[in-house]
Amino acid sequence: MSLTPSLDRLIHQLQKLPGVGPKNAQRLALFIFKKGADFSNALSEALLEMSRSVKYCNICSGICESDVCDICSNSLRDHSKICVVEKPTDVFHIEGTGQYNGVYHVLNGLISPLEYLTIDKLNIKTLVSKINGDGCAVGELVFALPPKVEGDATMALIKKMILKPLKISKLAQGIPTGCEIEHIDSMTLARALNNRS
Repeated sequence: MSLTPSLDRLIHQLQKLPGVGPKNAQRLALFIFKKGADFSNALSEALLEMSRSVKYCNICSGICESDVCDICSNSLRDHSKICVVEKPTDVFHIEGTGQYNGVYHVLNGLISPLEYLTIDKLNIKTLVSKINGDGCAVGELVFALPPKVEGDATMALIKKMILKPLKISKLAQGIPTGCEIEHIDSMTLARALNNRS
């Protein structure tokens, strides 16, 4: 059922958001309408400001509002340690732990031939050229990639491309706290056994 042309346009745009189907898009559009003009104006201003201000960091490809993010420009961070992550939100999650003081490199995806995500479409070459370059002070690469085939393939490819000797580590994988053994999939259980301490 068609509502009004302007609501239909909004519903169409909202459906482009991840996880938002036609019914949810219609609910969101009607919610925005019911909240009134002040809410709609504030929402549209926030979207426009975000599209004008937010960009990728020139060094790590994380999200920031300047040419270089606060983490990369912080002299108190350990710049000899780079944590390689799939997407910018991973940086926020790791920072939330308060347990890591190095810098990051965001790949913006993982190697996936089925999705046509190859080395040329990801932010891999900049990482490798940074590490292989003269005067590079990186001593450790920490891989914080998802424990799945694409994550393992991406890590293996990057390791193969690095020409300098450096410490390479990855996040420990295993059984979550409070989980019953019977509810754990066999791959997670196998990794936990192989990486036991």
